[in-house]
Amino acid sequence: MQSESASPQQVLDEKGSNNFSIAASAIPQWHTQKSVYALVLRLTVGSPFKLHVDNGRLVHAAFLDMIRSIDPVLSQTLHSANERKPYTTSPVWGAGSLLKEGDEAFVRLTMLDPTLAGHFVQKFWLYGSAQRFELAGVPFAVTHVHITPEGHARAGMFPIQPLGSDDVKRIVRVDFLTPTAFSRNHGNQTKFETAMQPRELWNYARRQWEMAGGDSPGRVFDDWVEAHTEVLRMNTQRYWVDFPRFKIPGIVGYGVYKLAHCDPDEPNARWWRHFARFMPFSSLGAKTTMGLGQCVVSFED
Repeated sequence: MQSESASPQQVLDEKGSNNFSIAASAIPQWHTQKSVYALVLRLTVGSPFKLHVDNGRLVHAAFLDMIRSIDPVLSQTLHSANERKPYTTSPVWGAGSLLKEGDEAFVRLTMLDPTLAGHFVQKFWLYGSAQRFELAGVPFAVTHVHITPEGHARAGMFPIQPLGSDDVKRIVRVDFLTPTAFSRNHGNQTKFETAMQPRELWNYARRQWEMAGGDSPGRVFDDWVEAHTEVLRMNTQRYWVDFPRFKIPGIVGYGVYKLAHCDPDEPNARWWRHFARFMPFSSLGAKTTMGLGQCVVSFED
């Protein structure tokens, strides 16, 4: 236990970077396998920190600072690009709503660009014990980088490869962990859809898959999803997420979707399951670089 007089620096020195580790056996995969990657960083908190879904934008800024220390040109490109960016971040999470000094916390980063993932992991492999960052003035130390689901359930890789056979499942549950909404331009205004209709979810996952370099059934698949997906249950709550100059509505909760009126083993049905499995890697909707749209999926018989 830390004494009351311990400084944030002492807390991190004792419980943070002195215990840094990374799964070295996974490092060679980053350059040999074309995949989308999810990394979970285990953290130690240097002083009290209140958990909130809005802190994803703080994680986003810290992530760009880390990339800047690896490759300043890449950091600037990621920061200024207007098109869909090849990464997502999560808010910080941990036990309870208020973290105390020395507590453990986590943050998740996904990379839709294998090169970006390779650079980032290599940075921690070489300089991990020195990795620290601040969120709203609170210092954090990175104590471990989880690369595989054996280390953390939300870490792992999703290979970019042709569609193959899979377990025939008809029902999928999507848990919306952080506020989720889909942006739509209407003239000069941007509106946000929060109904979580099947077409919105599968269209987004398909487009992110294409951006990562995967083969795809194309836009015609969106019409197929609309015709062959039923919403069985929806249990959501609406939140407003504050940004410096605007607010975004989003929902958290879950939706349960069923494949209907088709052969469950036909190619489009397999794409349906494929893109559902991909959703936790792509995240869903607007502002995914700032912690929104985080999700997990599970299949039911």
